[in-house]
Formats: sequence, structure tokens, C-alpha cells
Amino acid sequence: MSKFHSLHLLPQPKPLTTVLLLICLSVFSPLAQAQNACENLEQNEEYQSFVTQGIAALQGANYDEAFTLFSQATEICDADPGVLYYLARIKHLQGDCQAALVYYQESTLALSKGLIRSELTVARVQKMQDDAQACADEEERLRREEEERLLAENAPEESEDGQGGETDGEGDDQPSAIFNMADTATWMLAFAPRVGIAIPTSDLGPFVLAALEIDYFLPFLDNQLLITLDFAYTRPSFEDEVDDSRINGTYPFELSVDMFKVSLGAAYRIFDADALIVPYVGLALAVHMLKTTENSPLLQDEQSEQSTAVGVDVAVGADLKLGPGLLLAELRWLYAGLQHDLTGSSNSGYLGILLGYRIGF
Repeated sequence: MSKFHSLHLLPQPKPLTTVLLLICLSVFSPLAQAQNACENLEQNEEYQSFVTQGIAALQGANYDEAFTLFSQATEICDADPGVLYYLARIKHLQGDCQAALVYYQESTLALSKGLIRSELTVARVQKMQDDAQACADEEERLRREEEERLLAENAPEESEDGQGGETDGEGDDQPSAIFNMADTATWMLAFAPRVGIAIPTSDLGPFVLAALEIDYFLPFLDNQLLITLDFAYTRPSFEDEVDDSRINGTYPFELSVDMFKVSLGAAYRIFDADALIVPYVGLALAVHMLKTTENSPLLQDEQSEQSTAVGVDVAVGADLKLGPGLLLAELRWLYAGLQHDLTGSSNSGYLGILLGYRIGF
């Protein structure tokens, strides 16, 4: 048999098999390449450096620098849902809702592929994606309204009123910006100065209450669990008259108690950092430093006593995103014993009604 005929006896590849092979290569080859690029990221020092510096820049509100660093990380691996989520948050905070929407979608897609393990959930990313979509829709609506306004005006009217129209447009965007600046998901430390009124649980009268809380956000549970260190001061008082046979009558006196409280405890934010309003509860061990002072016309010098008592501090409140921080309203119940000769058996407890502002970084 000739060589020519023997070639025709060899099995020839079928056209359908060839097509299926090419399709498989075109689909799975990029996926395999992406998977290889994203393997062992924990040992990739360059990648980890970009991500660590990016998070630090984001926490410092250096959004342009953070975006550049996270973008450099995606050049090494573009399938990390956490990095894509950070890029989306940066654009969201900068007001570029269209760009944020694209990155949220990419983060969701990366989560569905599961190439890299992440603490992110699809539900959380989807919620932020919905917010970005609403923001983008609003931007589009305002843009169309502006185009219609310009088309409806003639040239002279446009030249006279153009500047005023731009001012109105900026005013429409301002409220949403005010209520979306704070990003508590990146906070590690916060300070919350507060002022209000203390209503004692004893016979003492209400008085002004001043307080300062320092919060440390634990790096898990989406920053919802905090360690709190709180300082508070108030000085309630009590006025009355007593009978005294020595003067055949009564004499007035004023009793006041300086209450300085230091408490250490924990607080739990019921919603995650993406919510506009976040209620919270807290429980702490409190140390009360007390000084009781009595003044009376019959006394040449004021009389005073000092002591320290241990008690409890319970807090219930809510944070509202406003500007770069959180506007807060809070109720606090404190209780500790008070055993002075001037007061008798009493207590240094009070209900505090407070307003304040929490700022973090």
C-alpha cells in the first residue's frame, strides 16, 4: 500500500470535537490563569504591602492614594472581592456612584466565583450596590432635568441664569453628601464628647452632666463590638431647712455631691456600619469618686466628706451619620452606694440624658 493511501486510513479529527475543544480552552484557560495569579496571596509580600497601605490610606481619608494602592493590588490579582469592595467604597465616598456601582458588581462576581476566601457577604455587597444604584439614578435624573432646563431656555436667558442653575444643582446634592460621609467600617478609635442632664435616684436635684467616651472598635463582627472607656462629671445638690432648738427656729442648708465617674466596659452596635441610624447598648463597671459638701449660715466653714464607690453603668442610645462623624442621643443609668455622715445611707445613682457627637479614625 502506498504512503499516500496510508495517510487517508489514519483517524481524522472530527469538526465538532475541534470546536468543543476550542470553546473549553477559551472558557477555562483565563479562569485557570486568574486562579494561578491569585494563589498564595498571603505569601505575596508585594500584594500584601499594597493592601495594607491601601487600608491605612483609606482610614486616613486619603482616598486618591488608597485607590491607587488597591488598583496596583488588582494588577497582581483581580479576583479578590475585598479589594474590589474597597475600590467601590472609595468611589462611593467620593461621590462617583457610577464607578462605585461597577466595582460593587465586580466584587459580587468575585464572591460568586469563590477563588479567594473573604469575610464579605453577598448580602452586604448587594446592599451597598443598591445604594450606589439609587445614587446613580438620582445623578442621572438631575442630569436630565438640567439638560431639559437648558433646552427650554433661549440663549439670553441661559447666559443670565446659568450660574444660578448650577448653584441649585449643588444644593440638591448636598443633603445626601452630609448623611453619607462617615464610614465607621474603617474606624479603629473614636471619641464621643457629650453633654446633658443628670436626674439623681436620690433626693438630690437634677444637674448638668458632661461626659467623654473613648471607643476602641474590635476588628471583627464588622466593627459592631466596642471596648469603651467613659468619664463623666456632675454636681447635683439639695436645699432644705431644719429645726434647731438652739436658735428656737429653723436654719437653711445646702448639700451638694461632686460625682466623678470612670467606667470600663463594652458596647454592641446592633446594625452594621452601612446603616444610616445605628442603635447600640452598653454595659460597664463604674468607679464613682464622690465628695459631699454642706454649707449653712450656722457653719463657719463648709463641711465635706470624700469616698469611692463601685457600681454599674448601663447605656442605650443611637448614632446618626452626620458629616464626618455620628450624632448621638443616649440614656445612661448609673448606680453606686453613698454612705457619708452628711448624707446618711443613700446612693450616687442617676439617669443621664445626653446628646453628643462621635468622631473616629
